[in-house]
Amino acid sequence: MIATNAALLTFALGFLTLTALLCALLARRVLGKASVGIGALEGNITRVTNATPGAMIRSRERLKELGSATEHALWSMTRFDRRIEALRSAIAARRVELEKRRATLVSARSNVERVKSGIRLLIRVIELRRTILG
Repeated sequence: MIATNAALLTFALGFLTLTALLCALLARRVLGKASVGIGALEGNITRVTNATPGAMIRSRERLKELGSATEHALWSMTRFDRRIEALRSAIAARRVELEKRRATLVSARSNVERVKSGIRLLIRVIELRRTILG
């Protein structure tokens, strides 16, 4: 019975050893793949980390350029608004002057029509006088 127990114990130890060996091989394989992935990830992180300061400097420079461009655009728009406002005021003043001139023209046209009518009347009177006096 001791021999059977010893054989069982030897078999169990052998089985456990094989299982442990298989688990170690599987773990080595999985960890090897993970190690490659981690190495690639480390390379990416290193690349990004090395590129980040330069990118930040370029971003700051672009922001400064955009800020000055925006400031210039706002200044130009303010000048343009002032010019537009001045032109609007000038157009409004010109419109008032043109309305006065239009009213004068309408009045003058009315006067011309009255003078024409008076001249026609005088011509008829003169014609009537010639026909009557003969």
